[in-house]
Amino acid sequence: MGVIYEQQGVSGLLAAFAGRLGVALDSGAARDLYRQASLGRMSSAELWEALGIPGPERDAEFLAGRVLMPGVREFLVAMQREGIRVGCITNDVAEWSLRQRRRYGLQDTIGPWVVSAEVGVRKPAAEIYERFLAETGCDAGECLFVDDTVENLDAAAALGFRTVRFPGSFADVADLITELHTVA
Repeated sequence: MGVIYEQQGVSGLLAAFAGRLGVALDSGAARDLYRQASLGRMSSAELWEALGIPGPERDAEFLAGRVLMPGVREFLVAMQREGIRVGCITNDVAEWSLRQRRRYGLQDTIGPWVVSAEVGVRKPAAEIYERFLAETGCDAGECLFVDDTVENLDAAAALGFRTVRFPGSFADVADLITELHTVA
């Protein structure tokens, strides 16, 4: 979130969502519980239960406000046109990641998806980047890692990834990748 999706700060979003439902929720507690779910230690249903806001449609209600960053679709089309594969490493709850991929039709244009809850480790831990490399069959130096968090970029760079801090615009990222791809 903050690259593919506009929203940032999941714990704050959870606290705000709970507040709209009349449930007082400490953002620190929300952060800790979200972290556990994003490590695969609880399902989204268990997360909602622990937050005190259970219900069968909580995922859909919460994720309704999580929208694509402007320009994502155009970026993906441009990368396909250039023959450049796009994968994703994300700190997320497994059910949320899958629901959003399906909602926006991203499962066919981005792959692999390495989701923290599915692998039991979050960025910036080296293991999640190593898992991505294993799934792609690429060497780190062949990959350009784009993120909005310095710690994640530093961790990827330490493993040999080329890195770019997300500039807030997919048009800028597409131009940079096309330029690097042409030079390589």
